[in-house]
Amino acid sequence: MAKDSTLERLYDLAEGQDGYFTMPQALRAGIDRNAVVKAAHRGRVERISQGVYRFGRFPVLSERTHLWESVLVSKSTSANLLMWA
Repeated sequence: MAKDSTLERLYDLAEGQDGYFTMPQALRAGIDRNAVVKAAHRGRVERISQGVYRFGRFPVLSERTHLWESVLVSKSTSANLLMWA
């Protein structure tokens, strides 16, 4: 998979969530875990917390930023717990 294609797919995934996405969402979209980690290491996405990432080019909407982070951190944590159950 081409790098640009991966970033476009991640961007499409995050677009409806003010730039946020979770690792489980990326995996369900067929995006490899290593591609997400590499994008974070290269500064293309920001790691917000374990399993939650954000594209920095989206404007920060303070009233919604905490909401997205709370919702997606909970979802990511729940998904991780289910994977180990």
